Amino acid sequence: MNSTDHLALFAKFWQPGSVKTRLAKSIGSKLAAQVYFEFLNYLLQQLGGTGDARSIVYSPSDQRNEFEMRWGSHWELVPQVSGDLGQRMRTFFSEMLTVAELDATVPITLEQPVSEPSSSTPSSSTLNPMLTTNVEANFESTRNLSPSRKVVLIGSDCPLLGSSQIEDAFDCLDRQPVVIGPSTDGGYYLIGMRDKVAEIFDDIEWSTDSVLSQTIQRLTKAQIGFELLPELTDIDEWSDLKQFLIRVARDAEACEQHGPWLANLNSMLADVLADAEDGSASEDLS
Repeated sequence: MNSTDHLALFAKFWQPGSVKTRLAKSIGSKLAAQVYFEFLNYLLQQLGGTGDARSIVYSPSDQRNEFEMRWGSHWELVPQVSGDLGQRMRTFFSEMLTVAELDATVPITLEQPVSEPSSSTPSSSTLNPMLTTNVEANFESTRNLSPSRKVVLIGSDCPLLGSSQIEDAFDCLDRQPVVIGPSTDGGYYLIGMRDKVAEIFDDIEWSTDSVLSQTIQRLTKAQIGFELLPELTDIDEWSDLKQFLIRVARDAEACEQHGPWLANLNSMLADVLADAEDGSASEDLS
């Protein structure tokens, strides 16, 4: 089988109260959900031509239509299974890396060029999280995906993660069976594997600062080679978001490349940022 570079993104429907809950403690659940959607939408737009195949691994399954109408032209849709984060990631990697009967599958081919959203597509600048009417509530499966040999999985907490960094991860998988993008909070923003699933998802204390160290311990114990990408900061807390906005404002290259999106994000957060400068930002607006 020819090598396939498969990029996947774990995503959750942007329902207030169910996403960015730590951020919501400072800016409110509605605004936190809007920020989450802006991160997700921008990443999917920027990475829409990266890799040979692309998947949104979404949750919950009954919101498939919300993902399909916005990004279905360039991203395959795969529902997440139930269970903790480790179980969901292990299942996804297993499905993508396990060799199956190829004549029962349809390879992913996304040859059409990435185009600008049509005028009928809702704009990402809409402040309220965008909702549509689901035309079908139950989606038992998506198109059958052919097994991939190199799979890189990311989340949406690093919104300026670019194609070059994803390509670096695929390059690492030419040398080692596992690649990890460590985050400053002790977790990771990217995990990638080739050929088969490394048994590194069991008994991990998820959402703690020991996720990365525990993962590396399992890789080392199993004598599985890995490479680390440069460390990045996940944006989970209000302090992370404020520091992110300050940092990119000082980065001329980032401002030039992402200016309109950054301006929209600052506009969305203008009231909260003003309150923070006055020292009157609420610590619990949810």
